Amino acid sequence: MHYLFIFIFVFLGNTSVLYRVKECNAKDVEAVNLEFLRQCFEINEARGILYLLKTMSGPENLVGLLDEFSLELSEKIEGAKTSKEKNQIFVRILRMLNNLHEQEHSIRFSILNHLKAEHLVALAILWRHALYTSSFNTVLDRILIAIREKNFSLYGDLIVKKPEDRAVFFEALSAYNRLFEVLSAMSAHEATELMVSDIKNLPKSQSIRNAIAWMEYLQHPEASLDTKNVLKQQISDMAIREEISSDLMALYPKGSVLLTPKTTQEALIALMCQTYRLFYDQSLSPSCQELERHYQDDIVPLADTNLDLVSLRTEGLINVQRHVFYNDLDGSSTYHYFRRRHELLPDWRIDSYPTFEVFSNFSENTGVAIRMIANLPKFQSVASVDIETYNLEMKHQPSVFVFRGHSYHVVDSLKYLNQNTRLALIGSCGGFENLETVLARSPYTQMILTKGTGTAWINNLLVPAINKLILSDAPELNWLEFKESLRSELEQAMQRFPNRDKILHIFDSFYVFPHENIGFIMMRSWMQYLGNYGDRN
Repeated sequence: MHYLFIFIFVFLGNTSVLYRVKECNAKDVEAVNLEFLRQCFEINEARGILYLLKTMSGPENLVGLLDEFSLELSEKIEGAKTSKEKNQIFVRILRMLNNLHEQEHSIRFSILNHLKAEHLVALAILWRHALYTSSFNTVLDRILIAIREKNFSLYGDLIVKKPEDRAVFFEALSAYNRLFEVLSAMSAHEATELMVSDIKNLPKSQSIRNAIAWMEYLQHPEASLDTKNVLKQQISDMAIREEISSDLMALYPKGSVLLTPKTTQEALIALMCQTYRLFYDQSLSPSCQELERHYQDDIVPLADTNLDLVSLRTEGLINVQRHVFYNDLDGSSTYHYFRRRHELLPDWRIDSYPTFEVFSNFSENTGVAIRMIANLPKFQSVASVDIETYNLEMKHQPSVFVFRGHSYHVVDSLKYLNQNTRLALIGSCGGFENLETVLARSPYTQMILTKGTGTAWINNLLVPAINKLILSDAPELNWLEFKESLRSELEQAMQRFPNRDKILHIFDSFYVFPHENIGFIMMRSWMQYLGNYGDRN
């Protein structure tokens, strides 16, 4: 009898929950109170259907609900007794941010309203790779407000944390091109102390991404000379500390057990020294010169100043491109305008297949042809097999890869890269995130990417500008000249556009071309080094 009572209780309880889930999902709900929304939220949060609340009630109710939850979750973080408890709360906040990604900012970011600055820092560090680009930037915006207006000390919050936490935070700031902005918001003393603290731990952590972060900071035109000098001195000091073991390297063959694990630490510093010399045509210090000399055959960072256009054309005449459009609202709308644009251009022909379309152009002057193969967004998950069959029949593989869509779809789409890829355009937000994946699949490619916000206004001009050169008889493309020309074209096209200055700022701040891509250059050299000398680790 006792077990029967438990069974009836559990069954009725579950039935009640199921009924409430069904009720919360009802499409014909016209008016509900805040308490009803709260109940629905508690049931549906884990199912990822928060967006239904907006259709059930006015946005002001949803904002009110999220604001209430923000206060409650902030208090729970303060009261959490263990790191595990805190992390579980941050998971809920992260889920809400991601589930509401398509909603307007006033709704989406209400969950952050009552979080303290130190909570936001913890969220940015703990879930750095799970936060969408726009979410990370908004979290950072609020941290900066706290630094400037509420006397929040990022220095005090970060300096007491583990070196790994500081490393994650600074690497993320660099990936989204905001490292300079954050350091500038702090006092010179605090910025320098945090910077030095992170750099001193680079050899221990072998953090290539943080090494990239600080080398990019040296390139920033607005970074203070004093801070740059401190940074250069720190790198030189590390080189001095490694110089003794470097002298021993000449006595032993590469891969010797006697060189484990120090050579990997030295190699990272050597790469920083060589990268500085590559961009400034001078060495940081005599100690850096010593490391460069020891590693000159092992680590060779090279800048991609030009693109060999002949390598993009199979048999010298046919260029094949793979364009990926994801099956969501953004992908569908982008594809619509992409197709519409080429419908209106007289030189382009569109051939339709069940799951994809082929956009073709042929230059009678040069004999060069372009085939852009684009999946129909609604068939994004199944089109790849049909496209591969088509390519085999046509006997040509893509040498250009273009992704247009949200950053959280990029990783899945990069599987279409291959050894033949010579140019990859990642037009999504935060394209910098995928350097290792791109290089692992396409070690001979060059890459145009974004370090933050990407926009169709720029991408719609970028691809045609490259195609124009591919169709010409030009043997190569000079990236510096190309970028300057594209900016002039963008400026002209945006002349009467109300958001002109914003679009130009995005282009100047977030679009990174191969000749200036320190991160890509260093990552490629580092991966080649580890591939050749991985036994030293």
